[in-house]
Amino acid sequence: MNIGENIRRARKNAGLTQKELGEKLGISAAAVGQFEKKNSNPHNSTVQKIAAVLEISPLSLYNQEPSQNMLQRTHTYAEHLSSQETRLLAYFHMLNSTGQQECLKRTKELTKLAEYQK
Repeated sequence: MNIGENIRRARKNAGLTQKELGEKLGISAAAVGQFEKKNSNPHNSTVQKIAAVLEISPLSLYNQEPSQNMLQRTHTYAEHLSSQETRLLAYFHMLNSTGQQECLKRTKELTKLAEYQK
């Protein structure tokens, strides 16, 4: 599937019309239709917004979900994580794309505070 087909599938899975998705993105229903028909390629920032609204991974719109090999390596790595690290990852994965970005931003801010540094 191409990105347009993936946007359409994800939009329908979310139960949204083109008009509703457009309203949430601040664009017209016609623009959403153009993306879905592959007459227009959405900019990366638009793909990020679409994914956030639909609460999916932007990678899924690009057909770039992790491969089984990558998942296996991640699982092997996860076996060596502390319980705190595992909980942190679990909470992180409960967030949508926007929440994950905010989590990264705030974590970076915490590393700059002396009272939280090692």
